[in-house]
Amino acid sequence: MNIRYLLFNWDGRPTEVNWEVLESKKAFYKKVVLDLGKDNLKSIINTFSTIGSKAFLPDGMSWLVETCKKSPTDTWYLGSVASERMVEKLFYDHISKIKSDNQLIKDYMWILNEMIDIGSSKAYLFRENVITYRRNV
Repeated sequence: MNIRYLLFNWDGRPTEVNWEVLESKKAFYKKVVLDLGKDNLKSIINTFSTIGSKAFLPDGMSWLVETCKKSPTDTWYLGSVASERMVEKLFYDHISKIKSDNQLIKDYMWILNEMIDIGSSKAYLFRENVITYRRNV
């Protein structure tokens, strides 16, 4: 099975943030991402940063990290515009939940650090905001 078909290989409008069909399928997509996602990071990140952001984030971030760790050579896609859009959505829409859950904060910081290593200045700014946010709370 090719995960790109399940995630629609979404390269659509970046402003689209919700597709209601996905909301009731979270458990199914979690299994798909964890079992089949290691060669399909582009499709996962594109979905999480657009039509699946409301249904899958912030919890999907942990699925993504687990998938990336299974296939570290494929983490180069964390340098994409879609990844930057995803970490921005995570910060602005979910930072309260992320900061209250140790695993989510570890996973968010892991993604940001990987993106920084690839050269993302946007990820650097978000990481500094997270560090400042955690210090002030």
